[in-house]
Amino acid sequence: MQEMNMLDYIDWRGDLSMIISPFNEVDNLILSEIAYANFDNIVEGLESEETITLQEAGEKYNALERGQGFLGNNPSMALNKAAESERFRKIRLGYYEKEISAEQEFQFTAVTFFLEDGTVYVAYKGTDNSIAGWREDFNFVYLKRTEGQNHARNYLTNVCIKVGRAVRVGGHSKGGNLAVYAAAFCEEKYKDQIISVYSNDGPGFNPDVVQTSEYQGILSRVQMFIPEFSVVGILLSNKNERKIIDSNGLGVKQHNPYTWQVLGTKFQEAEKQTLTSIIVEETFSKWFDSLKREQAKELISVMFNLLGATGADTFTEIKGNKRVSFNALVKAMRGMDNDTQKLVTEGFNKLLSSSWESITEEMKKAPNKIKETLASDLLDRRKEL
Repeated sequence: MQEMNMLDYIDWRGDLSMIISPFNEVDNLILSEIAYANFDNIVEGLESEETITLQEAGEKYNALERGQGFLGNNPSMALNKAAESERFRKIRLGYYEKEISAEQEFQFTAVTFFLEDGTVYVAYKGTDNSIAGWREDFNFVYLKRTEGQNHARNYLTNVCIKVGRAVRVGGHSKGGNLAVYAAAFCEEKYKDQIISVYSNDGPGFNPDVVQTSEYQGILSRVQMFIPEFSVVGILLSNKNERKIIDSNGLGVKQHNPYTWQVLGTKFQEAEKQTLTSIIVEETFSKWFDSLKREQAKELISVMFNLLGATGADTFTEIKGNKRVSFNALVKAMRGMDNDTQKLVTEGFNKLLSSSWESITEEMKKAPNKIKETLASDLLDRRKEL
């Protein structure tokens, strides 16, 4: 069977509008990917009712040379192909909101797509390469609510008020987490407008969130997708009947939505989650359980304070200035006091212990499978090199 991803899907289904061929899970992934595009000064914000077609947005994006090749999942590929298709080009975009705050430790971007079938799709952007954005991802471990999640909830409530019609909500990576959170905690009187929620390899939530009636109440409308080798969608509590997707990516590159395999109007399902992904999931679950909330908070703070010592705002800056960044990191690490060094050492030892415990448990279940998996992973690493 010929491999097919979401770009191939646009070639195949792109001549049919969503009135003729209804919105589906692959359309959801495409719009979630396009939400990564930098629409600054292209799409109007929540204060305006002015919208722009996807075709027009794509033309302006290209004219401004917004190329985002620094992202593994460069949104320009999906944007440009969709903008040329009958299915997507007439979709209108509006209510673009974006805010990044290193001080408040969050990164938030959302855009609303007005579909031809009369519904809207609210898309939350996943984590970009900003250090503030990644710090917020780690804050999910110990915070009941982050500033990004607050923004997502308020944004969805405002959109529901403005449009007064059926709403779909989704996102990829952290965007999936924000979509689920926003749908669960938006104002109660607008929840009936939400017809479906999509989390595309989005991380889960800590127990404080999972145990709430709001979260439990939205789960029947949530669809969760993870690739067979998932390292993001398996983080924290995220077990709501996940659909496991076949991917042609190697290892962690399966997080990239361009590697997800499509069959018709659906994702091609994998037989099961890979053993390595299961071990990673069990490892982090045990590790988080072994840490007290204050320990987790301090560890995350130390890690990102070290990154902050480089003076960079993004990982691209760190990568582009490797020597300077490395020297700054070493200097910051040497400057840590004894208590901080002890905290880091204990946290690392607990992670190693959790990892070994998870591997041991899986070895008892299927020792030969462990050997095959390790050999396969080693081969994959060699291919990447």
